[in-house]
Amino acid sequence: WVARGFDWLELIPSVSALKILPQVKNLPNVLINKYKLKKKKLTEDDGRYSMADRVHTISYLLLLIVQIILVTIGGIFALYLKMKSLAFVSHQPIGLWGRAQWLPFIGLVNQIAGIVPFEHLRKHAIMFFIFTGEDAEMSPKEHTAMEEFTAMLCKHIFKDCGSTLAFLILLGGVSSIDVQKILITESKRGH
Repeated sequence: WVARGFDWLELIPSVSALKILPQVKNLPNVLINKYKLKKKKLTEDDGRYSMADRVHTISYLLLLIVQIILVTIGGIFALYLKMKSLAFVSHQPIGLWGRAQWLPFIGLVNQIAGIVPFEHLRKHAIMFFIFTGEDAEMSPKEHTAMEEFTAMLCKHIFKDCGSTLAFLILLGGVSSIDVQKILITESKRGH
């Protein structure tokens, strides 16, 4: 649970409903990858894809489809609300704006500037590259190893921090460069 919470924890400081929209485009690919991983996990123990496994996989797939629908509706509604709060932009010249107009506009600019969490994506790409290996397919064992690494990283950071607040602050500051330095060690050769 710690490893799964790590992804959400580092995104909390920059929560924005508008960040949902770029994810909507990628959700079908995420759905397919999660479906494949779930199917691999279910057949891993006995090598068979039984009727119970099929029912489990189909219900999981339906849950993911409902998630896509809800996320899409939420993203569109967030965009609608943001556009409605900025309706004055097309009617009022920028020179006549007061604080009531500048604050929502600056808020939109801030949201647009941070709409794609590049650091989070870089960190995920490094972890995916390291843990999937040469086939670039996430197997259940590789997924478990990635979650265990993340959990051990969280545990180590928490142990060194001493307080929950310091842990949360430090955990949000773990960058892709930090993850790369932890995972990859260069050999000292005489070249």
